[in-house]
Amino acid sequence: MSTTPTTSDLFAWTPRVKAAARSTPSPKRQRGTVAIRVRIGGPDGPEHIFRGRTAWALDHLLRAGAAGCTPIDTPGPRWSDYVHKIRKAGVPVQTIDEAHGGAFPGTHARYVLEPGAVHVVEQGAQA
Repeated sequence: MSTTPTTSDLFAWTPRVKAAARSTPSPKRQRGTVAIRVRIGGPDGPEHIFRGRTAWALDHLLRAGAAGCTPIDTPGPRWSDYVHKIRKAGVPVQTIDEAHGGAFPGTHARYVLEPGAVHVVEQGAQA
């Protein structure tokens, strides 16, 4: 049976509904994923697990301390997205705009994790 509408029933046609998205990633995609389990706000705060590139970015922010990270110093394809996801979970990350010169002068962001914002509970391949 064709799913393409004919001219007589053009307005009666409804598109097929896509299958529902998986609530959990497939085990194949989880294999080898970096993960960090933290408590937000300190050792008694709510627990959250960051996975993949978001965990990678949080790890770099934790290691950088007050110096923070920039996409120039620590190259990553989507720093602003990683920081957005970290902030959405409730972790305070400060953005500092810095000027840079060179052939293409402009500004870039330096992301700094507030001291004591997270307490690392577990870090590893499947935290």
